[in-house]
Amino acid sequence: MAQPPTASEIDMLVLAAPTAYSNQPTKIALQSLIGRFTSQTVADVAAMWYAPAPPNGHPEFNVTLVGQLMHCTVAGSAAAVFEYTSMRSQVVGGNGAGPFAGYMFVFLHEGFAYALRLEGTSDVDPQALQDAKAILGSWTWAVPS
Repeated sequence: MAQPPTASEIDMLVLAAPTAYSNQPTKIALQSLIGRFTSQTVADVAAMWYAPAPPNGHPEFNVTLVGQLMHCTVAGSAAAVFEYTSMRSQVVGGNGAGPFAGYMFVFLHEGFAYALRLEGTSDVDPQALQDAKAILGSWTWAVPS
């Protein structure tokens, strides 16, 4: 029996997609990225998540960037999104071996970085991508920048 998704040090919330969605398991995670990012751009922060792991890192968690980083906004804050593939799940509660495919939306607010990561096995169900966009489209900050 599969374990329900749980939080980690960066995952504030992890949800599993409905079983009717394709490319199971499909997960969506809201993440608070560790650190302060007062002098970096959203592109700098996003690049940290698709750059190759350092020699002492965990190369099995490397992701391959698909296409290019695309800039956008989330609740008026600078944001960017990239598509990726990986042989290991990047989301807590994801199964071990892939291939996996996903999207990571990174956004900055008041020097903190947040992300919404969407990931499925081999691909992402189009409805799951629409759900992720709806979450980001409804996002508001308690204290505007």
